[in-house]
Amino acid sequence: MSLSDKEEFILFQLNPGAYGSAQALTAVHAIPAADLNYSPELQTEQTNESKGFDGASVSKIVGGYQQITFKCYLRGSPDGEPDTPPVYGPLLRAAGHREDITLTEVTYSPVSENLEHGTLWYYVGGTNGVLHKLTGVRMSCKFVAKVGALAYWEFTAMGLDNEPVPAGAYPEVDWSGLTIPLHTAANNVETMTLFGAPVGMSTMTVTPGFTVGHMHVTNQEEIVKTDVMGSLDISIVEPDPATINYWAKAKKGDQGSLVFQQGKTGSVGEIFSVNIPNLQLATAPSRQKRDGRLYLDLKLSIVPLTKNSGHTFVTK
Repeated sequence: MSLSDKEEFILFQLNPGAYGSAQALTAVHAIPAADLNYSPELQTEQTNESKGFDGASVSKIVGGYQQITFKCYLRGSPDGEPDTPPVYGPLLRAAGHREDITLTEVTYSPVSENLEHGTLWYYVGGTNGVLHKLTGVRMSCKFVAKVGALAYWEFTAMGLDNEPVPAGAYPEVDWSGLTIPLHTAANNVETMTLFGAPVGMSTMTVTPGFTVGHMHVTNQEEIVKTDVMGSLDISIVEPDPATINYWAKAKKGDQGSLVFQQGKTGSVGEIFSVNIPNLQLATAPSRQKRDGRLYLDLKLSIVPLTKNSGHTFVTK
């Protein structure tokens, strides 16, 4: 029997227990995801033994981990309440963020100690398909906004290697509580400033820069933080240089902030904002010509001025 490529979804839960320990996930841990791509990253070694004749040598898998990439569309609070974490909140926590909840908003900011981890199950192929279980999961992420399109998060999850098993009976996931994904448009972006000046943003990718890798030594196998090097890629309508001159700022290596708010103030449960206090424009802009207008593609580095202050993401 052939397996359906439509019958796939993921479950994810943060694990408060020992690193890499197993958890039993259920339908309540379902995460809406798109463009799922699973790959086992296995390390193989060949014996290369001399046999006295031609032919391949025996090889053996000596280590490895699992990786899955996917998108998660930007959504507001599931019940329209500003103090309710969004559905992708646990993913951000596994991607090197802390979660702070008040009566009016939920804030995600970088954290460098006591990193959280979780368990991810990937069902694919239907009840006769496969269940891939990832434990000790940590992630990296990006936020992508494009005017005239749905905004989304892009996650790369890495977890310890576990044997795939038959999927069996699928959990009965109920998606009825999901809010509609949020799109980016001129009429629903309240604030878009770069270095204090309003800009006409066309596309924007915020990369917090939290990256992970597979550490494999005696007495320890773990998905660990490898670096934090945040960046911003943004395309804007080229402004009048008398107002703000990004060419000159690039030459000087100037630093400044970015503030972005999608959703109008008062739209409870539909506001998402990005605040990056300090960026450096250290490379020359790239000019593009589109639809009779000039655009600048800018690449900036996130340069924190104090510990864990590189950026904040806020929903409310």
